[in-house]
Amino acid sequence: MVLRSVFSDFVDSSAIGYDMTNFWKDALDKFFGARKRLPNNAFVDVEYSDLVHDPMEVIRSLYSRLGRDLSGHVELRMRAFLSAHPDGKHGNHSYTLAAFGMDPVKLSERFSSYRTRFNLQRLLPER
Repeated sequence: MVLRSVFSDFVDSSAIGYDMTNFWKDALDKFFGARKRLPNNAFVDVEYSDLVHDPMEVIRSLYSRLGRDLSGHVELRMRAFLSAHPDGKHGNHSYTLAAFGMDPVKLSERFSSYRTRFNLQRLLPER
């Protein structure tokens, strides 16, 4: 990974895309290697779409898996936090793979082991 200046007038989006892709591929490989050394029940995999759609249901299921009850007080505090921090509170960002010089087919192939493990569809080409 290349060190970049915070105050630079030049941003090479393709270099950032390349560096971040390498970083996350390496991190995932290390993560899955470490995960193999621990029992399966040491992890809980949560689908991001489930977390976004119904975060409290995900939390309730996690509590249940741990054999704990989600108290009304704790749930109210969590709901208050979610209300105070809605999606888009500070604006939304929209990025495309092309803006970072990435090919969706190559990227999909590069992360195929991750997609296979979690039964995720292949990335579709952007239009």
